[in-house]
Amino acid sequence: MHKPRSIPLPASASGTRPRRARVRVVSPAHVLPISWLSRSALFFRCCAFLGGLLAVCVVLILLGTEEANWAPPFRDSTLVFTRDELQRIWRWEIDSGHHPSSAKIPEQIGFTTTILNPALPPAKAHTLVSSFTPPHGPVITTARGIGPQRTYHVAQNRSPGLDTTAYPPRPISGSIADLDIILDHCNYVNGKVSHVFLLFSGPKSECSQFVRDCLEFLRTGAGLDNGQRVRRGNLDKVKYIYMEQGSNAEDLHFQHIIAPLVPAAYPVGRYGPNAGLQKKKGFQWEPPLGLPPSQRHTLDTTPCDSQNPRLFHMYWAGPFDDKPYTSLLSFLFTQNLGLQLENGHELACRPQFWVWINPYPAAATPPASTLMDMYQSLKMNPWAAPFLHPRFKGIIKFKLWNTTEQLDSIPELRDEWRSMDTLFNSGGISIKIPGPESPRLASGDGITDRLGSKSEASYDRLSVILSDVARFIVTHRFGGIYVDADTLFLRDWEEMWGWKGAFAYRWSYHNFYNTAVLRLNKGSALGSFLFRTALKNGFDFHPGSVTRYLKDAYLSPLLTQLPDALFDPAWLNTEGLQHERPPHPFFTTTPAHQAAAPLVTGFDGFFKGAFSYHFHNSWWRPFDPARHWPDLGPRFAEGEHAARAAAANFDTGPDDWADELDDDKVDLDWATVLKRTFESYIRGERSNIPALSSSPPSSGPMASLNYFAVPQRGNAYPEKARLTNGLPTYSSAVQEKMHRHTRSMSWTVPVSVSIPGVRTRRLRLFMPNPTRMQQFGLSRFGRRRGPLIICLLLIASLCTFFSFARRFGPEEKQWSPNFGESSTLVFGREDIQRIWKWEIASGHYPSKREIPEQVGLTTPPLNPALAPRKVPTIPSRFRPPPGPVATTTRGDGPRRVYLDIHSQPPSVAYPPRPVPGSVADLDIIMENCDFSQNKYVRDCLEVLRLGAGLDNGNHLRRGKMDEWRYIYMEQDRENFTEPAQISLANVIAPRPAESAGIQDPNAGLTKKRGVDWEPILPLRPTLQHIPYSSLPSPCDPENPRLFHMFWTGPFTDKPYLALLSFLFTQNLGLHLKEDPELDVCRPEFWLWINPGPAASVPNPSALTDMYEQLKTNPWAAPFLHPRFKDVIKFKLWNTTDQLDGIPELKDEWRELRETLFNSGGHIINVPADRSKSAEASTTVESDNSTDTAAAPKSSSTGSDKPDEDDMLNRTGSKSSSSYDRLSVILSDMARFVLCHRFGGIYLDADTIFLRDWEELWGWQGAFAYRWSRLEKYNTAVLRMNKNSALGSFLFRTALKNGLDFHPMTVSRYTKDAHLEGLLLRLPDALFDSAWLNTEVFQRERPPQPYFTEFADFFNTPTQNSAAPQALGFEGFFRGAYSYHFHNFWWKPFDPSRNWPDLGPKFSAGERAARAAAIPDADPEEWVDRVVDDRRDLDWATVLKRTFEAYVRGEQPNMYGEWLQW
Repeated sequence: MHKPRSIPLPASASGTRPRRARVRVVSPAHVLPISWLSRSALFFRCCAFLGGLLAVCVVLILLGTEEANWAPPFRDSTLVFTRDELQRIWRWEIDSGHHPSSAKIPEQIGFTTTILNPALPPAKAHTLVSSFTPPHGPVITTARGIGPQRTYHVAQNRSPGLDTTAYPPRPISGSIADLDIILDHCNYVNGKVSHVFLLFSGPKSECSQFVRDCLEFLRTGAGLDNGQRVRRGNLDKVKYIYMEQGSNAEDLHFQHIIAPLVPAAYPVGRYGPNAGLQKKKGFQWEPPLGLPPSQRHTLDTTPCDSQNPRLFHMYWAGPFDDKPYTSLLSFLFTQNLGLQLENGHELACRPQFWVWINPYPAAATPPASTLMDMYQSLKMNPWAAPFLHPRFKGIIKFKLWNTTEQLDSIPELRDEWRSMDTLFNSGGISIKIPGPESPRLASGDGITDRLGSKSEASYDRLSVILSDVARFIVTHRFGGIYVDADTLFLRDWEEMWGWKGAFAYRWSYHNFYNTAVLRLNKGSALGSFLFRTALKNGFDFHPGSVTRYLKDAYLSPLLTQLPDALFDPAWLNTEGLQHERPPHPFFTTTPAHQAAAPLVTGFDGFFKGAFSYHFHNSWWRPFDPARHWPDLGPRFAEGEHAARAAAANFDTGPDDWADELDDDKVDLDWATVLKRTFESYIRGERSNIPALSSSPPSSGPMASLNYFAVPQRGNAYPEKARLTNGLPTYSSAVQEKMHRHTRSMSWTVPVSVSIPGVRTRRLRLFMPNPTRMQQFGLSRFGRRRGPLIICLLLIASLCTFFSFARRFGPEEKQWSPNFGESSTLVFGREDIQRIWKWEIASGHYPSKREIPEQVGLTTPPLNPALAPRKVPTIPSRFRPPPGPVATTTRGDGPRRVYLDIHSQPPSVAYPPRPVPGSVADLDIIMENCDFSQNKYVRDCLEVLRLGAGLDNGNHLRRGKMDEWRYIYMEQDRENFTEPAQISLANVIAPRPAESAGIQDPNAGLTKKRGVDWEPILPLRPTLQHIPYSSLPSPCDPENPRLFHMFWTGPFTDKPYLALLSFLFTQNLGLHLKEDPELDVCRPEFWLWINPGPAASVPNPSALTDMYEQLKTNPWAAPFLHPRFKDVIKFKLWNTTDQLDGIPELKDEWRELRETLFNSGGHIINVPADRSKSAEASTTVESDNSTDTAAAPKSSSTGSDKPDEDDMLNRTGSKSSSSYDRLSVILSDMARFVLCHRFGGIYLDADTIFLRDWEELWGWQGAFAYRWSRLEKYNTAVLRMNKNSALGSFLFRTALKNGLDFHPMTVSRYTKDAHLEGLLLRLPDALFDSAWLNTEVFQRERPPQPYFTEFADFFNTPTQNSAAPQALGFEGFFRGAYSYHFHNFWWKPFDPSRNWPDLGPKFSAGERAARAAAIPDADPEEWVDRVVDDRRDLDWATVLKRTFEAYVRGEQPNMYGEWLQW
């Protein structure tokens, strides 16, 4: 059989010496006689060929595309009706107004006369000539519209001053959704992909409509984005809701093409009346259907149409549990039921919900007393009893399901259904039910005995099959819409009731129906057809079988197949489709990095725009594992107690039940959030979607469709455990041999490390080979000296590396090794104690945190900003100086009353403004947010939201929240008695005196080398701490509410957006008429502008030039409007004047002018002619400052024309390569100068306000925030008190350390002097919530949104870019005070509309900026069209457009206040 052969090897394999390889091949001499000469072999070959051909046919049948309409003769048809009957069905449905669609009638129906459609408006239509031949004569494929005209509209709700503007409007009564338009925008059919292609390459959807875009279309057209609309332009293309108005049939201009379709060469007699239709084999044509008279379509003159009742149906088998409970709650929450009206007031036509209960197994025969038993069990069931309340009696009705009675009530079935072999047929798979004589399983868990699905292993298949039949029965018998019990309502269905046609939705990417949502008309011809056809096809009502019935009969257009985006928007994602642009939320599994969204966004962030959500079974998984009971308030407390007792441990009694936050889940899933949202509406704690509730406010949020699912691999099989024995593995023996021989010879070895977020690839790094280094050392230097020499070489290499990194490293990194840092301290202990005492006595230390023991206070100072308390102090181990050391302050201030903040009616839609004079307890914030204590930013933001009432309407946590209340009010001193004297033993740890002799008062302090101790620091008299309620006026002159910002160069969109966010969030009184008498102290924003380079020569006309430039700059001009004159002020920056205004600097700073630009020890030298600007400056008087403006100056290259890209000539950072480093260094110093001179808070220009800062103004201590993971300051936000002791210390210390104000250096100043407590280092979660994530920290539980780099703000990753439009401003780090986007000065916020868009009042500036942004466009052609906008809007774009909409008057600010001009 095998013959040896010799084959030459290639040269690359054999080298220079030719070699041959011996292989064994099959000899033809042995094959031919067996294959061809034997009869048996020939027979087997023929059988194999036929079997292969049969297999190919089977594969084509199973995997062939249904869109190709290919049906092989051996796949039996389901059709049992003639063409005449099909035409009767079509005519009946059209005449009854059940086909209000412009979809074509299939040519196979064979209409030869015009069909008049009373539900379609008159329009011009052309009938296509079909290539289909039978029957003889012309074929009509379109209907002639003679119905009412349609007026399309976009729903809006504009009522300034009312909180209903935050809610979407109720749909107009009688409005109709045009499903044809929805199909154009949402249909997945455009992405046809063959099943064979899907089998090998996975599903693709490059050409299909994305669910994300469909949801945006649905939101916009229905006004569900009210208050968050960021699209600009004409919205005609998103109108899909219309009203019917009269008829215009007289003016109709209709034409159609009539052409003979039967070729003249073919005799007419060859074609019968049913030619082209494929009848089911073995069956005769069915007799004519007994159809009632058609229902005439007319305009609704009565509130409810008896032929089209508004009934929702649901089928449920077994005990009532949390699944139908939550579905009914969602029905109450979303539909227009009139529950906001008092009893006795009824709506004109409100929908009802009929729950069909089958209390026995599907195959069981119910006894006569079933109805009474059902109601008794419902009354005792805590999940069902609330819906028996009289308030819901006309809305929710429980019906008893009886299969026999229901089947007998269908005329098409009653005489024949008993002759069926089985009623349980699903997709051709029949389940035989044993007769009464057949023994049942003893376990009682047989398939016929199951009542509901208690687990995945005991799935109640029979009830599922029976529900497939039940949905068609109840809709055909009573009319209405059937929804599965695993369906949650997400919006009002008013528009869907208006569309009188039947519909279901698409089964994911397959082209057949899913009847989880099914609309059929009462007693319709379509329903009669389906029942008779199913009766002849094994009584199969599986959605796939129903698809075949309609397809074979060409009736599919009568049951519109809607996109699954309307009712099941997560389905495509869960099957691997559209992952590149998913909707929000994105369901595949439930990744932890997305679990912040439910709590942040609430109900509004859950597939907004969809009509419902189908979570696909999972009956055994609870919605709320931590609170698995109905939580509907005192009215239903009895049922809650019963369910709670069943869910709780039996060892605990009702007296032990307490709602504690610690008992709740840390991260709430979407299922939990939705359940609690609906429950809070019933409890009266929040309104439903449209703000029509008369009850008080508050509550809303996410999980996965895996809604409850377990993470799976891409192939849908569970992940297998991978075993390892720790030994290396190789793909072949050759690889192992090469690895063994080369490992010891190479100086480097490859190391494979995983790439975060990329599971399929690994990063290969080359590291030094320790084995090779050891061999080299032993062979060259011996066993003793070799390791020593290698260690010395490694130490020398590390030192060299650090030296080069410090010398040549990039300035932006500002890296400085700690072991090389020297002390910066220039003040002795006495001055440090004076600084502490001054700040505490002035009320600038309202904290309970301990004073560093190194300060050496011997008595606890009285703290007028701290309430009296008793706190024992743990004795300190620190010894010097001798004697007692106090580490706490003695509270002697007003008592604190912590507030429970939430909105009050009628303003329930927006969060409440902070109470004037309220104070944020930063100690509590530190306890919940400090990164050093392993606190997550996600959890910190939740505390910030809840404590300030920013989760209003989405309040989902249940239980006491005393630990999360961080905002308090100070009571007047006369309201409480003086504190009792506290024994010093409680606060002071006694120190034994050390050996006699002279003691060093500065023992334990490390002074800066080469510098003497500074003389006594002159301090002004201490201030008096006065509570807000005791102030004579709302504003405290010693604590002015000033925001400062420094800007260099031309005004751009960056400070523009910072100012807009200031107007949008702060309490400025802009919602009141001009010159109001405010009872609050409104802050001011001082923008300090340095028009020229940081080291430029001053210009005498700088102030005039600055205002001229601002007036002509379209980004700045709007803020010069008189409406903002009291809240936004532009100031001219003059370095000389500012430094001279600091008493601690004015006499000495000129000596350091050559090192004025010092950042972290890196000094940028400025030429002498530049530095002389300090002394040659000409000042121009202004309010509080003068400025140096840019004048022509020589470039560093010596040319007369300045080089704008030279470091000394830069005015702003135009790109990452031309970073204006000098202005950044100058701003580091400017922030301390401004805060010390004028008081207030400094903000970097790359900061955006996210909420009111009232509580932070109340905390009168100084603060900055943390530099990401490092225990250093970031002074992008800096609060300092006016002329404070801390400020004096910083300036004197900086003066002795080269005037270095880099945040890292400032951190050294306070740390060396033990003053860090006076400049509180707040968590970055408050002002820079994304920073830790961008540095690969806390990515397992990130906040919402999730940024892996700061650029995500400007270029949101496509997979996450559905969130900005769906969530808007409220979904952006909700709870944080501000967001710092870290430079990116060169990236526009809104690339497609890079101009200020503030409405007609500022149109001149907009036109100028628009002309600069699109110079090639003619101004006459400037038209805002939505189609010209970017498809996915980034976070930066959404925030900019949100703030601009407030100024335009199109929406209120974040607190529901409308701008009044």
